[in-house]
Amino acid sequence: MHKFAVYKYFFKESEQKYMNAKETATIDDGPKKLNGILDARTLTLVKMKKKEETVIYDNDILAKTDSIVLMRVCNVKKMSIVKKFENREIESNPWCYVIIDNRPDVCQIAIEMSTSFDNEPNTVCNILQENLCNYLKDYNLEIEIKAKKRLTDFWETVYEQCSRHNDRVKKIAFAFPDKNDVAPIDADNNTMMMLNFMSSLGNSLGANNWTFTNDKNGLTIDRKQEDLSRLITLCCNNGYDISVQFKEMGVYRFGEKVRAVYKLSEESIEEFKSGERLLDGSFSLLHWLENIRETTKNYENADTFKQRRKKRAKEQVQRKSVV
Repeated sequence: MHKFAVYKYFFKESEQKYMNAKETATIDDGPKKLNGILDARTLTLVKMKKKEETVIYDNDILAKTDSIVLMRVCNVKKMSIVKKFENREIESNPWCYVIIDNRPDVCQIAIEMSTSFDNEPNTVCNILQENLCNYLKDYNLEIEIKAKKRLTDFWETVYEQCSRHNDRVKKIAFAFPDKNDVAPIDADNNTMMMLNFMSSLGNSLGANNWTFTNDKNGLTIDRKQEDLSRLITLCCNNGYDISVQFKEMGVYRFGEKVRAVYKLSEESIEEFKSGERLLDGSFSLLHWLENIRETTKNYENADTFKQRRKKRAKEQVQRKSVV
């Protein structure tokens, strides 16, 4: 199974008009112009790196049907090896899948979360946006690609990931800073006693983070576990840091918005590549895209994810209470 992060894209008029543009198109013309660009067998994908080094990302468009495009984009990784007593640098070009759904009024992109790009689909997203803008400037248009994400409840996230996506929890971490560094805490006496114990023990050890790990079988996080549920509620309601590491999803931090991620089988990809249709004349890939479109219609179109800065609990923005 392949795991994809989902994005939405929009067209807009160029702020600076390109003097050598073929024509000045309207925003409504955006999908049509992009469709023409994607008729090619490959795109020019380049990026300027440090020291003015230009990196070229090999790619190819594997299939295009009904304005749905399946392509793969290669990364450029330099590795050092020792051969015949000499250090040598070699280049590796691992790749990931990209699916562009350019149907009218859809405009969504799915980018594979692959080790080829260190499981960071935003890297590929930025490459695509920059270079598609270069193509679209011929029409005085630009494209903006934004991640689909939503703010979720803690228990909802754990249930959805474990029960619906057959994922498992590898690690859960709590942060209990010094009581003098936090705002007044809203908790019952039993919870306060537990918190005082954990904070005091943490101070004695010179650490304020508590981490529980089970890489082999996974951890069980259930609302029926009274002490654990009380502790999680305390963290969520009082701005303490709490994070859960899933085997498939990665790290989820309460209070941060979660990106839309969906799995797709290799079989569906191969069927689309070969043009093999279902009995109704469509593709399983199309049904997958329609499901994503429906389930993410209320998600936000967010900017590229930024690295999270750690803050003390009293400095954090008030988060939604968990009952």
